[in-house]
Amino acid sequence: MYFPIVGYLTAIEESNDANSMDSNYNQLISKIQLLQYFSLGREYILNYAQSIINKHKDELIKQNEYAALIKNLKISFGNNIEGYMINKYCKVVSKSTFLGIGTFDYGDIGQSIWHGTESDTFSEKLEQARNSSINKMVDEAIKQGGNAIIGVSFDYINFDTNMIGVVANGTVVEIVKQDRQLKL
Repeated sequence: MYFPIVGYLTAIEESNDANSMDSNYNQLISKIQLLQYFSLGREYILNYAQSIINKHKDELIKQNEYAALIKNLKISFGNNIEGYMINKYCKVVSKSTFLGIGTFDYGDIGQSIWHGTESDTFSEKLEQARNSSINKMVDEAIKQGGNAIIGVSFDYINFDTNMIGVVANGTVVEIVKQDRQLKL
């Protein structure tokens, strides 16, 4: 008799936002009322669904908070960020991504180097590696309590003919917005 509600519990658990979670919970309540569950069974199912919701909402809140931190984090290649004052230096970070280039079409790369043209394949892979290194730095900055990374630079390391590394370096800092006084 409990089988018809499993889909609703799964939908609650797999919801990506609070609104759809609440909607699925309300549908579960309607289904339980239609099927006329005994009060003990109804209470057990609703308590179980509520425990899923509480756990899932906490996870969604953490994900949203983390996404907001990432969105608001500032990155600068210079040693400051205009309009902000450095309040605290947290940590120097260096994050790397390694790229195997043995899977590339050597014809594309070799021809590009030989003819002095750009290899789109290689450029895309390097861009992915740079982005991966920056994302790792952003994660570290958030862990360190910073809200900005300054002095960002990249190093490229060639290990052999089949491996290259991209290293992103920077300083994690805590910044505060400066109040600008209008001069009359």
